[in-house]
Amino acid sequence: MRLLGPSNLALAEDIVHDALISAMQAWGFGTPAHPKAWILQAAKHRAIDLLRRARRLAALMPEPDPEGTLEGAVDVVALNRGLALAELHRLDAGREALALLADDPKLAQYSFFWAALADLERRSARPAEARALYRRAASHAKSRAERLSYERRMRSLEN
Repeated sequence: MRLLGPSNLALAEDIVHDALISAMQAWGFGTPAHPKAWILQAAKHRAIDLLRRARRLAALMPEPDPEGTLEGAVDVVALNRGLALAELHRLDAGREALALLADDPKLAQYSFFWAALADLERRSARPAEARALYRRAASHAKSRAERLSYERRMRSLEN
């Protein structure tokens, strides 16, 4: 498929497979006048959807470290550890572990850190604290979609 390029042959095969399955489901009501064109259009639309999704996801991802170092990886590991503590033990344990990271200058700029804290507050039935933390997460959001997601979560806590 020209949209995906020759390096994505396996993905192109999957897309064609999806288009054929769609055809089998849709054609239960009768074969279209131009079945080949129908399948090609279905595959094209599926490829465009996947490319758009990949672009949206790429916009949410942090910029890669050009030197290839692990700088910042330790911070994310500590963040994940705090979230794991919240799931395995209790929300307070996770909140305490994340509170220890709040002074880290890198995590202070990381929207997902503030969103994780907000989620813990929301789950602890502390909506005012959760709204403040979602507001902080939104202020550090890297994309419009991410910011809108945090704003939607803030609005859901106003009820």
